[in-house]
Amino acid sequence: MASAKEIQDRMRSIKDTLKITNAMYMISSSKLKKSKKMLADTEPYFYTLQSEMSRILRHLPDMNSIYFKTNAEIPERKRKAGYIVITADKGLAGSYNHNILKIAEEELAKRDDYKLFVLGELGRHYFEQKGINIDKQFHFVVQDPSLSRARRIAEDLLKLYHENQLDELVEDEILRLRDIILAEGERYNKIIKDWSKKKPLYERQIQQLNDRILSLRQQIEDLIIERINDREHTQVFNNMITKREDEIAKLDKKISDLREYDKICTANGGLPPAVRRKLYYDHIFLVA
Repeated sequence: MASAKEIQDRMRSIKDTLKITNAMYMISSSKLKKSKKMLADTEPYFYTLQSEMSRILRHLPDMNSIYFKTNAEIPERKRKAGYIVITADKGLAGSYNHNILKIAEEELAKRDDYKLFVLGELGRHYFEQKGINIDKQFHFVVQDPSLSRARRIAEDLLKLYHENQLDELVEDEILRLRDIILAEGERYNKIIKDWSKKKPLYERQIQQLNDRILSLRQQIEDLIIERINDREHTQVFNNMITKREDEIAKLDKKISDLREYDKICTANGGLPPAVRRKLYYDHIFLVA
């Protein structure tokens, strides 16, 4: 049976883990907001383009293009579908990887013939363990995405399409992925709202700490005057003054930490990534 000290150590460890998780949620929410904005800014262009293409096809039924094939004559289950599965290279992404892999398996089960393209190490390991064949893996794309890498992926897929090895790339995956991103965004927004409710408590705590510092400084001034009048006990007064100065230094550090933590929890106010990382690692164990 565990001793009381072991149980207390375990409790402290769990509390520290909770603080780490909360801080990482805050940092992720900042990145997620940026991604959501990029998605919202891009969607009108693609949806408008899609709508215009559909209108052209309706008015020009004789137009012949490989990209306008509907494959209506082929049952959906028999169509050769291409799936691009994008996962992270590492964990700590909430339920994102789990949801993506679950969706992928559900969609693959609906097809008799498909090709699987995987981005991200977690996805690769998952499908290999499941014994599911991966037609092509794209390395280093998730950690460092770029237009040139996206273009190479598109060229590979279009080549298969032109060679009739693919009948379609499933659009539903993109839509469902968007729904997941939006759902995760709501969850992160809730975390930020919870922090906003707690913020007045921390502001009051900072005010209390400042009041305590003012009191300690006043005590130091009084002790200095008493030391001048009582030189026989100079060392005693020096010790008392040093003790209060040390306490002031600790309180100043606590105030600074609380303010830095607030920066993290309010999406960093546009601070650059290097500063965010420093704030994260320096102040991750501050407050519960």
